[in-house]
Amino acid sequence: MKPVTLTFIEKTRIAPAMWQFIFVADKPLPPFQPGQFFLARTGNMFSAYLPRPLFLAPCDEVAGNWPVSRFQLTLSARHLADRGLAWLFSCPPARKIDAFGPLGCGFTLPATTKNLLVPIDFELGMGVFLVGSLFTMRKSLNVTLAFESKNPLPAAIVRRFPPHVEITTTLTTDRLLWPDAIIAIGGIPFYQRLKARLSAVRLRPAPGLAQILLADAPLRPCGVGACGLCAVPTAAGSRLACLAGPVFDLATLDLEVLADD
Repeated sequence: MKPVTLTFIEKTRIAPAMWQFIFVADKPLPPFQPGQFFLARTGNMFSAYLPRPLFLAPCDEVAGNWPVSRFQLTLSARHLADRGLAWLFSCPPARKIDAFGPLGCGFTLPATTKNLLVPIDFELGMGVFLVGSLFTMRKSLNVTLAFESKNPLPAAIVRRFPPHVEITTTLTTDRLLWPDAIIAIGGIPFYQRLKARLSAVRLRPAPGLAQILLADAPLRPCGVGACGLCAVPTAAGSRLACLAGPVFDLATLDLEVLADD
């Protein structure tokens, strides 16, 4: 974990209610896992805003070529309800943002994985390009991106993925039986639906099958386990999302308790 200064370069609308942000770090960063996060100070030094977690991903043109200094972040309109992220939406180009990271544990993909399913809640926004570095460089990997979306996917987003990646908005039973690894990004209701469907076709999701990102976990203010405010219930007891997560095994999380929080 190290301090880093991010310079905001540009913001581009990539869907009716979704934007892609481009940042350049003050120095090239070594590899980190998708799902790890950076805590960024939003607002000026006199603001009372707590730092916000930013789930950064290397830009397409540099994905896989670590170390890199150019990163992207996708956010949707729902993030405007957060004051700190709303400030980020209003930043002018060249604004410098103080951050530190990477923090937490991200997604990992065993070398033996052959069939990967990636369910994503498209409306959440941040998952659209976050995990691409896990599979875009592995052409021998069979990948299906299953977006849950109320509307057709914008062609501009579909074109961003390589030809060997299947993209669908239909999560059929066959697709749930097919993978030997699942990585998912969404909210708690999204994960509850995914777990219920997996349980229906696989009896129970086996430990290690599905990894999920708790993007809504309260990863601030400290990000290093000191405050204890990000504790989440697991089969092994409470775990701190900023240290043991924010990526967790779907089979070990108590989603019902999380849904009531």
